[in-house]
Amino acid sequence: MSTAIPSKDFEFNLAQEIISSTADKNAKKWELDRDWIDNVLLPKKKQWKEAWSAYENLDTRTPLVVFTKSVIKKEYEPLLEILVCNFETNIHVTNKDRREMGILNPFKKRKLVPPPELHPGFIIGTSIVRSVTIHFFDKESQLSHRPHGASGVELQWEVRDNPPEDADNLMSSAFRKRPPFVLYFEEKDRGRTIYLRLRWKGNTDGYSPWSEIVTAIIP
Repeated sequence: MSTAIPSKDFEFNLAQEIISSTADKNAKKWELDRDWIDNVLLPKKKQWKEAWSAYENLDTRTPLVVFTKSVIKKEYEPLLEILVCNFETNIHVTNKDRREMGILNPFKKRKLVPPPELHPGFIIGTSIVRSVTIHFFDKESQLSHRPHGASGVELQWEVRDNPPEDADNLMSSAFRKRPPFVLYFEEKDRGRTIYLRLRWKGNTDGYSPWSEIVTAIIP
């Protein structure tokens, strides 16, 4: 997880408000995807605020509220990670902007290390209804989830009735520094096939090769 996105819920709530609000306010100036902000980021932020409000109130804090808060946080956090990764290299974002959002060491010089030569190893879990979990790891080490030279993993996926003719046509993508990816689906998607592939993102530039496209049935 980025240092700009704390793991503790109270600090996470403060950080997400700063990062999401700043992105919303500066979307045009920083050339961010306005459609993604309006239709993906802000709706998930609204869900988080509602879940957090119910969790903070001891009169409404039930096991279901606690569970809902945790699920929404897992869905919301990767979206914030995408923003932070953008802000770290976006030429329109100043160092002052980054410091105000808590993004540490912007443009810190790193030793140039090539990206990994092998794609990530991964295991797909389908034991939870309407969700698919992808645990990724370093294929060459059992002690690390990320090899030297990698900053995280890019996932591409799509729910389809037929295999894609071109792997580059997978419509959805996400990035995580730590496993797992957890994808949530609607009831109508149960029994359909998800096609996905993964690759490492380099610390400084470049990517590893993509994995082969694999499939899973949405439970």
